[in-house]
Amino acid sequence: RGRGGPFELDVVRRGLAGPLAGAKLTVAEVEAALGASARPFGVRGEVARAAGGFAVPTAEALVYGVAEGGRVHTLAVLGMKDDVVGSLHGLARAHDLVLVDWCNAARYVAHADGFAA
Repeated sequence: RGRGGPFELDVVRRGLAGPLAGAKLTVAEVEAALGASARPFGVRGEVARAAGGFAVPTAEALVYGVAEGGRVHTLAVLGMKDDVVGSLHGLARAHDLVLVDWCNAARYVAHADGFAA
């Protein structure tokens, strides 16, 4: 809703309830796809930790999410690097997942040759 000013706009994006609900993606699969180990995800180190949060840092990007009992509920990528996104292609195909670029309002489906809008 706008507040009346010419450049003021309030944007509310509600979180998706269980974006990976029904998927059987595991943290171990994410680690294997990226060739790196997950570690607890927090803000500024030990200051605050997300419950069930994990991060898999790579040289080019950070893949992070929330899991419970090893099962991934949410997964995100900070830094949309081709090699990192490409590493997730097999997981997307195996679990029938899509890649969403929120900043560019784009949705990509994993096909045999890669992701396509």
